[in-house]
Amino acid sequence: MERETFDLVATTVHRQIPRTVRAQRTTLALLREAVRHQPDNMHDLLDEVFKLSTDDKNNLKTLLDRTSLATVIKASTSVSDRLTFLTALQHMVFDPEVRRVLKERSQLHKILENEVWVFGERFNLLVSDRSLDAVLDRHLHAIGREIRNQVPVRRPDGRVGIVDLMLSRARREHDRHQHLVVELKAPHVTVGHKEINQIEDYALAVVTDPQFADVRVEWDFWLVTTDMTEVAKAKAQSSDRPPGCIGQYQQGAASVRVWLRSWAQIIDNCRDRLKYFQEQFAHDPTVEQAMEYLHAHHNGRIPQMLVPGQSAGPVSGDTARAATATAPAVASEFAPRS
Repeated sequence: MERETFDLVATTVHRQIPRTVRAQRTTLALLREAVRHQPDNMHDLLDEVFKLSTDDKNNLKTLLDRTSLATVIKASTSVSDRLTFLTALQHMVFDPEVRRVLKERSQLHKILENEVWVFGERFNLLVSDRSLDAVLDRHLHAIGREIRNQVPVRRPDGRVGIVDLMLSRARREHDRHQHLVVELKAPHVTVGHKEINQIEDYALAVVTDPQFADVRVEWDFWLVTTDMTEVAKAKAQSSDRPPGCIGQYQQGAASVRVWLRSWAQIIDNCRDRLKYFQEQFAHDPTVEQAMEYLHAHHNGRIPQMLVPGQSAGPVSGDTARAATATAPAVASEFAPRS
C-alpha cells in the first residue's frame, strides 16, 4: 500500500518535479519520507514543497547533502513536540480548572516519566515512584556496587519514603555521579512547611546513612510545585545559598542539596533552551494542538476534560488507480519497498 501511494503521488506531481537528476532525487526523497511517516498530510506537504523559493530549495539541497531527510524530520519533530508539550504542561499546571482535577501520581507523574527532558538534558530516568530503599539500591547498582547492607534506609521519623522520579548521570571525568530526585506535588497543592520537611527528610536519610558516606556522588532533591507559601518563598531566597536552594548537607564524599522549584521556573528554563529553534521554526503551538499531543502521546493519563473532541477520520476518496501510470525512472529508486 505504501508503494502504491508513492507511485500515485509521484505520477501526479511529476510535471512539477525539477528536471535535473539531483533535484529530482531531493524532491522524491522528500516524498518518500512523507508517504512513510505522514501519508495523511501529503496535500499540505506538496503545497509547501512546490512553494519553496529558489533560495529555500538550495538550502534544502545543501542540508540533504549533509544529512538524511529522515534525520531532519526526526530532529524537527522532536523540537516541535517539545514546544507543544511545554504548552500542554503550562496549561495543566496553571489553568485553574485543569489544575484542580489533575491527579499527581496517576496523571502528572506518569506523563513526566516520558518527558524527563523537562528536568535537564543530561539526566536519564533510573526509577519512578519507588521507596527510598529502591532508589538507593538503584544508585548503588548504577555505580557498580551490587551488594548493599540490608539494614533498611528510613526517614528520620522511621517511615518509608516514596520518591517520584530519580534521574541520573555519570560524570566519569571527575569520577563522580549525579542524581536528581524529583518530588512532584499536585498543581493545586500550595507547598509549605509539611512538604518542605518531607523532602528534607529524604535528603537527610541519604546523607546520614553510613553505607553511602564513602560514595562520591552529588544528590539534588527537587520539590516541584505550582504555588508556595510566603514562608517557603523566603526559605528559597537565603543569602548564603544559591536561589532556590533550601538546604545543603555533606557526609564524607557525598553531598546533598535540596531545592524548591516552581513550574514557572522549569517551563521558562525549557523555553530558553528551545528559544532559538522556536524562532527558526516559527512554531507557537496553540492549546488545542497541545491537547492533541497529550491525547496522542499520553492517552489514558490525562483528565477527561482535556481529551479532544471526536475528530473526523481521514477522508477516503477514490484511489484513482487508473491514474497510476508508471512514475519517472528516478522515482523507482526512492519508492518504498514492498
